[in-house]
Amino acid sequence: MNPAPSRKPLFWMTVAAWAVTLLFAVVLARQESLWSLPMKRMKDLGFHHGGTNPMVALQLAGSREIVDHLMPENLATGRADRANALRLVQWDFPFLVGYVSLFVLLAMRVRHGRRRWLMISLAVFTGLCDVIENLQLLAAIRSTTENADGFHPSLLVASATLKWTVLFVLITLTGYSELTQSTYRRLPAFWRCVSAMLMLTGGVTGLLWCGGLNSVLLLQNGLAFLAASFALFPLRFLLPDGKWCR
Repeated sequence: MNPAPSRKPLFWMTVAAWAVTLLFAVVLARQESLWSLPMKRMKDLGFHHGGTNPMVALQLAGSREIVDHLMPENLATGRADRANALRLVQWDFPFLVGYVSLFVLLAMRVRHGRRRWLMISLAVFTGLCDVIENLQLLAAIRSTTENADGFHPSLLVASATLKWTVLFVLITLTGYSELTQSTYRRLPAFWRCVSAMLMLTGGVTGLLWCGGLNSVLLLQNGLAFLAASFALFPLRFLLPDGKWCR
């Protein structure tokens, strides 16, 4: 067992990373509301391209034809959706810095040395896959039928698939570690248990989707449980039974 890192710097750094992640999650959610009516109708139908929303569908676009079908370049609505998708990808860069930092800082709390470094490595790897995915998305959005330089559909799908799979593995490990690590004088605090169980549920549900079941409901549920766990995150510090202590 390795000694646990100092708690006070980790406390404020983790809270800051959580705040950054939340801020850009709100920005991305507001941007998601700006899709055209045809795109919103496709969203209501759940998409037939592997995603629950336009951006996930684009991430899993395995061909130029799928991109054109989602955002027709010969229609005004398609061009508007391309502009919206471009802004979403650009905002995703600071968002990924926030969530990768948050997972790294949460991993640093884990007392088991090998698991700690595994989780840190998974967080960094997820961020790298997200960067590659975003660069490919930018190329896909900006490309046309006549000019698709820089867009490699197989690379986009591979990076997105790896990102989602590794992310849900990381979420599962984080939830498990929150429940089992013995860094407190007593049993894990109530709010930490709630947050950890939501993470575990979200991670396992997401892995079922990544495992080939391809149900839009599975991904929606996984992300909803993850969002709920991070919504409860501040209570672990603000309430008496959730303080960062040993």
